[in-house]
Amino acid sequence: MKEPTMNKKSLYFKPTLWHGVVFFIAIQAISAASGIPSREVLFDGFIKAPLTPPGWVFGVVWTTLVILQIWALGRVLGQPKLPQRKTLLALQGVMWALYLSFTPLYFGLGSPILGFSVVVAYWLAAGASLALLWPNNRKTALLLLPLALWLSWALYLSAYGALYNPDPFWGTKALMGFCLEPLC
Repeated sequence: MKEPTMNKKSLYFKPTLWHGVVFFIAIQAISAASGIPSREVLFDGFIKAPLTPPGWVFGVVWTTLVILQIWALGRVLGQPKLPQRKTLLALQGVMWALYLSFTPLYFGLGSPILGFSVVVAYWLAAGASLALLWPNNRKTALLLLPLALWLSWALYLSAYGALYNPDPFWGTKALMGFCLEPLC
């Protein structure tokens, strides 16, 4: 197996498939360890958006999106002369932090408002990444396009959830005027 190329002057290395696999396992482990103590309780009474897909779809879609985002990260890491590379790496860091924060904030704290806030920030970071990548590296930008599209859909789902459900973390009632007992 070929070792990754290191260049001390530019602090760049060309990631291999194994780096991606290890990163994928680490991200999934951290996400799983963040805990979802009351996921079923939270969603049993929550009012979901009319076009909410079945629960299993989220697992399939997010697994695919994580793989594509890791692939895009590897491509950015492996191109030391890519314009705006440092900004793109910073945006990747922000996106991974947001990905990992969604589960504990939305499911753990049961906060649709915090969940919506994370989705908005993630969508903005993904959009900024696409805008920076598109002129110089369309292949990498295309790897992030499904993420941006899904986050656009997630904006609708999470905005609906934040508007039509109470937020136990903030102690607020549903903002759109109706709510199912005993959540109100």
